[in-house]
Formats: sequence, C-alpha cells, structure tokens
Amino acid sequence: MTSKTHLLELMRKKEKILVQRRALALGALNTEHEKTQGLTEQLADMIDQNSPKSGVVLLPHMLGNAARLAAKLSEQRDISRNRTDYLQTEIGAAKKLLARHQTRESILKDRVLLEERAHQERVQTANDAMLPPQLGKIRR
Repeated sequence: MTSKTHLLELMRKKEKILVQRRALALGALNTEHEKTQGLTEQLADMIDQNSPKSGVVLLPHMLGNAARLAAKLSEQRDISRNRTDYLQTEIGAAKKLLARHQTRESILKDRVLLEERAHQERVQTANDAMLPPQLGKIRR
C-alpha cells in the first residue's frame, strides 16, 4: 500500500465516521419531529375537547377559566407547530449534509481502488522490466 493509498483510505474512513454521525443526528431529528407532531395533534384535540359546546350554559367564572385554558392551549399548539416547522427544515439540511458525506465517501472509495490498481500496474511494469529480454519468438 502506497502512502497515497493509505492517505486516501484514512480520508475515506473519516468520511465514513462522519456519515455515521450524520445518520444518527438525522435519526434523532426525525424522532424529535415525530414527537412534536404528536404533541401538536394532542394539543389540537385538547382544544377541540375544551371548546364550549353549544347549548351548554356556562357560569361567568367558568368562561374565564375556559378562555384562559383555550388561550394557553392555543399558544402551546403554536409553539409546537413552530418547532415542527423548524425541525422539518433541520431534517432537510441534515439529509443534504448526509448525502454530501456519502458522496465524498463513495468518491474516496473509488479513488482508493484506482490508486491500488495503478500501484499494482507500476509494480508489474517494474517486475517486467527486470525480466531478461526474450531471445526470440517461438516459431511454429
């Protein structure tokens, strides 16, 4: 193995480690996104459940409590939606970064193989040059 091949192999291993790290980060982002989406849906359900029903008489103190609860739930739902949107953009960025590192790893893998073949050809050429010249072709 030549020093160039060794260096390319080390670079490829580094990219492979980065791909693994990026994949783990992407998985964590996806998990967080799913949890946030679930929370948003739960908050929307809670808002629907706590909205005043028609035909039900509410006392004034109950109206105030219901309004505060609805406002707080709406605020939390908006925060959760914003977090979901943010995570969606982060997931897109993480996918692009992961794809870039995968491409780099693939390119480095190909370069290692090409360099190893070139090295083998150079060694073969050097070995062929050391052989004595043939005295003549075999005639039939």
